[in-house]
Amino acid sequence: MMPMDDLEFDALKKQFELEDLSVSPVTKAVLGIVSLMPLTWPFDKAAKKITGHLAADSLERIRLLLEACLNEVRNTTTRSGN
Repeated sequence: MMPMDDLEFDALKKQFELEDLSVSPVTKAVLGIVSLMPLTWPFDKAAKKITGHLAADSLERIRLLLEACLNEVRNTTTRSGN
């Protein structure tokens, strides 16, 4: 739950930061190394699945942030009477 004085996108940014803290630095390093290595089957399939999942998560975060910004613009416009 976000505090009343937080803007929606500020609260969302805080949520993303908290989620990022839960990701192990070791996992990040391993994924970085794996993405640079030429892998053979079945490892290439696993790496593609993981990176695909991360890309989808990234796109979802962008969508949520844009939606939060849009909602804030709508709220500001409604409050100002435009």
